[in-house]
Amino acid sequence: MPIGDSSVLGFYTPELQFKYDINNVKDALKEREITYPVAIDSQYLAWQAYQNRYWPHLFLANREGAIVYDHIGEDAYAETEQTIRKVLG
Repeated sequence: MPIGDSSVLGFYTPELQFKYDINNVKDALKEREITYPVAIDSQYLAWQAYQNRYWPHLFLANREGAIVYDHIGEDAYAETEQTIRKVLG
């Protein structure tokens, strides 16, 4: 989803077998009102590329693709929003 000259893209890596069902993923995105594109990383390619080991794990990258924020867990929403605003400048 474009925001100015930036974009938002999510990656979803299924943790449990039932989470591999694309319909379950679509339902979860709709329920959470997520409208930006989400890639399904069922082969763990992005997971491995970012050397991830945790669920959930949030990475924010700047326009050059460098990781500028790395957070494990579901909290820190205010800090995450502040970083997003800073990256979008």
